[in-house]
Amino acid sequence: MEGFKSKMGVTREYFRIPEKMVLKATIQGYLPVEDLKEAIHKATMIHPLLGVRVDVDENQEAWFTTQDCADPILKVLARNGNEQWMGVVEEEYQEPFNFQEGPLIRYILLQSPEVSDLIIICQHSIGDGISLLNLLQDLLQLLEEQELEKVPPVLFQSRNFPAPPLALKLRLRVDKFFIDRINRRWNKNQFLFTNQDYLDLHKSYNQRYQGRILSAVLGPEDTSSLLSACRREGVSVNSALSVAFLSARQRVEGEDRTSVNIPLELRSQLRKPRYDFFGFMVGSLNLEFDYQSGEGFWDNVQRFHQEVLIEKKEDPIQHLKLAEYTSPTLNEAINFAIYGMTSDSNLKISSFLESQNLALEMARERMNHMSNVLMSNMGWLKPRQEYEKFKLKRLHLAILTYPFLDFGVAVVTLEGRLSLTLNYTESREGPGRSSTMKRILDESLEILNRAV
Repeated sequence: MEGFKSKMGVTREYFRIPEKMVLKATIQGYLPVEDLKEAIHKATMIHPLLGVRVDVDENQEAWFTTQDCADPILKVLARNGNEQWMGVVEEEYQEPFNFQEGPLIRYILLQSPEVSDLIIICQHSIGDGISLLNLLQDLLQLLEEQELEKVPPVLFQSRNFPAPPLALKLRLRVDKFFIDRINRRWNKNQFLFTNQDYLDLHKSYNQRYQGRILSAVLGPEDTSSLLSACRREGVSVNSALSVAFLSARQRVEGEDRTSVNIPLELRSQLRKPRYDFFGFMVGSLNLEFDYQSGEGFWDNVQRFHQEVLIEKKEDPIQHLKLAEYTSPTLNEAINFAIYGMTSDSNLKISSFLESQNLALEMARERMNHMSNVLMSNMGWLKPRQEYEKFKLKRLHLAILTYPFLDFGVAVVTLEGRLSLTLNYTESREGPGRSSTMKRILDESLEILNRAV
């Protein structure tokens, strides 16, 4: 395989943190293990980021590299039901990706003679939801013994996007001036971390917290009714789903005003738009929304949808440009501070948390502005072709959340069925949240059912 090496760049924001994304595909037909191993091997040749580790050089610059990366990991278990995959993923959340050894993706096959679940888990620094859907279809085509060409990733760098308008350029120049001052202050008193520090942090974090998943599927009739209602009201499905969950959260937990994070796909914003590659290419929109219980459901959805449209008029990669200015070791230290505050930290991280430094100040500030709810909708997956040996029956996306997030919702639609997961994190030490989250999920679906 031809070698690949690239700076992590802005995706270093996800370096050395327990950040994982999951795609579960239910596939009709017996899936032989050796055939799947061969397909995974070929896919790794096609998409370089499937076979990378991270090397940190003497200047503390982090690089994705295929050199000396460990082989892909495939675990095989007997499939024993439609709900098994969630428990398997919850257990898998506790296993860290070893950035130093790689790869930053792994696969699990829940196998049975008639139907299998293929689970793909990746670290967010190398891919996003669209990437996982691309990879799944590549694997199916490879299992059908089709040949596919290598697809170089498009890196998440501002040079791959159109130049910003003049007004934004001027604003960014001012921002860069202040960020440079912050970097100089940080560089005078840096606190650096190693791969072992990350592994220790991941272990201590998972001793205190557990990622959880609940799932639901809307049948073809309910999915069609929801789509029709959204078209009638001139809103997106994600806006309707968001407001349904915010309404349910208000009723169950008494929370009115909410900060919502909505991931934005940026492939369409590239200088040369492309969708076929595996890589990180996602922005985010943070929206403060006050659900009005005195208004009707669709009135709230209309207001939410309009606020999203207004926010989207801002430059979608402004965050990227600002992140490119910030010292990568500062971003890494901020992450260690955030996750270190939530775990039983080791001696090194404890001494870091007890010190007076810039990363801690910025971590506390970032925590004060974190969103309460994450809403991510991948839309309707239209398979590239009809597969002869295998048939995609159902998809679920899942995300490992963090303690500051109340919950995250991930949605994807296949063959007229909308599948969603409610993802949340709970403490192993305190009371569980499963009953509350189940009430929010059930209430959300009931709200949608009544509305459409």
